[in-house]
Amino acid sequence: MPKLKIGGKILIWKQTIIVIFLSILLVASAARNRSKSDKRKSQQINQQQETEKEINICDLQAHRHLNIYCICDDNHNASTATCWIFQHGEKEDSMIWDKFASQPRITKLDFHYRAVTSQHFVPSRALSRLKQLKTLEIVYSNIERIEKFAFANLTLLQDLALTRNQIVALEPFAFSHLPELKVITLGENHIIELRKDVFVDLPSLRKLYIDRNNLTTIQERSFSQLNELEELELHGNQLAVITPQTFYGLGRLKRLDLHQNRLSVIGEGTFSEMPRLEELILEGNRLQYLNERAFSGLYNLYRLVLSENRLQSLQPALFKPLTSIRFLDLRDNSLETLSQETVHPIMPNLKNTTSYFYLEGNPLICDCRLSWIRSLLNETPNEQIKTALEDVLCVWEDEFTNGVAPLTANNAANRNQHHTQHNVYESDTDGSYKTLVEIPPENLPCPEEVRNGPDPEYTNSESALREKTNSQSKTLPSITNLLHLFIVTLLLAAT
Repeated sequence: MPKLKIGGKILIWKQTIIVIFLSILLVASAARNRSKSDKRKSQQINQQQETEKEINICDLQAHRHLNIYCICDDNHNASTATCWIFQHGEKEDSMIWDKFASQPRITKLDFHYRAVTSQHFVPSRALSRLKQLKTLEIVYSNIERIEKFAFANLTLLQDLALTRNQIVALEPFAFSHLPELKVITLGENHIIELRKDVFVDLPSLRKLYIDRNNLTTIQERSFSQLNELEELELHGNQLAVITPQTFYGLGRLKRLDLHQNRLSVIGEGTFSEMPRLEELILEGNRLQYLNERAFSGLYNLYRLVLSENRLQSLQPALFKPLTSIRFLDLRDNSLETLSQETVHPIMPNLKNTTSYFYLEGNPLICDCRLSWIRSLLNETPNEQIKTALEDVLCVWEDEFTNGVAPLTANNAANRNQHHTQHNVYESDTDGSYKTLVEIPPENLPCPEEVRNGPDPEYTNSESALREKTNSQSKTLPSITNLLHLFIVTLLLAAT
């Protein structure tokens, strides 16, 4: 029995030793495997780090996991690059933006977005690596907001285009401290409001395009720091109100395009902050009233486009400041007359061979207030103006009697209705529309207020000619009597 007990204990000890030995082997093996795994991971990390260090944005074919691909004019020393961003784009903290440092001499860079749903930021990290950048274009992105200092440190940037994005808001200082920037293009976005201090410290900016957006409001003095700006495009927006403070600071502006907005009134001195303005385009608005001093101070304006509005009359002194006008377009309004008093300040300009004047498409009334058109037609050597005046049509109303042109509300309503139905006037079967210059001047009737008033401008009218004839008939007997008296005096002196 004692021997059996001793044998059993020895067996237990042997088993224990074997278990311990196997455990040691397992631990050692696991340690060895862990060491190999850690070594492999370390090698992979090192390889990845080495790869990342060698990334060239102009040669991304080996990096298919990236959602960006760039084509450069030179893969080793690029000056221009076009980058396509696709799928979901790259995150704002992605390392790829830092790799633009691999091509520090790029001067022209285009970003084109394709089916990107999540990238809503300007890649400022990439831009900050391109100190030589002069031209930047970003199109078709989902960027909704331009944050402040989005283009910071691009001290050589000259041309910035952000067209056809989804931009709704521009934060203060969005475009700031860019000393060489000459052109900003923001067309075809969804910008609603232009706030103050969006454009700050841009001493070289000459052209600003914010066309085809949803602009309804421009805060006062939004352009106050753009003292060198020469061209401002605001067409295709929803602007309904503009004031002198809208354009404060634009003392060097030469061209302002406001066509296709919702303007209905232009008040006194609206453009007075822009004394160097040469072109003003207000076509396709809803203008019904122009203050007689609406264009005050615009002595350098040579092109004024007021076509496709709702103007029914023009103030007599409206064109008085426009001493340099060479192009005037009044087509397709609701003008019933255009008096000589209104056009008199610019009449010498309309006799210049390089001038342009358009008046067709208005429901003008055939009366003596348009008699200046025949005079201008005879005096101007300008073939374009002659052609335009020869084509002017006017409303001839059967109610004209005794040289009087009635101006009743009913007649005006009828003319407006007809004008709405006929954008381009043609001779009607009832003969109510006539070519103005084909009407003999003595047959042009005059409104009662013109007939009864001492207004010398309507000398071609029937009533004026009749008065002149009567005056001459009254004067002739007096001259005859004087002559008879003179002869009798001579005969008496001879005797």
